[in-house]
Amino acid sequence: NEIYNVQADLWNTSFVVNTGNKIKVAVSSSNWPRFSVNPNNGLGLLHDGPNITAQNSVHMSPDAPSSMVLPMVKLSQMPEFHALDIAADAFGLTPTKAEELLAGFVDRITSLKHLP
Repeated sequence: NEIYNVQADLWNTSFVVNTGNKIKVAVSSSNWPRFSVNPNNGLGLLHDGPNITAQNSVHMSPDAPSSMVLPMVKLSQMPEFHALDIAADAFGLTPTKAEELLAGFVDRITSLKHLP
């Protein structure tokens, strides 16, 4: 088995992890049904070809150590992202109207009986 060095950039992904909580890491070459099935045959996804089962491994030995670096940043270091303004522009809404629609949506969601 050949060992490859893989680096994955998660861009500006942000999660708040409370003290004492754990992070689970899942290694996969596919994410069906979120994305198309990866046939692992090296061909384009629209080309016919055999499906090859991938065997993924995470090596954790002195000769092939693995690591995951998760930087800790302060809120002030995070880039600003104004999703509500972007949505308002996309749908031709004023910021006030977008806020009203969002508030109404949140009210409806929180009133559902299956939510805590």
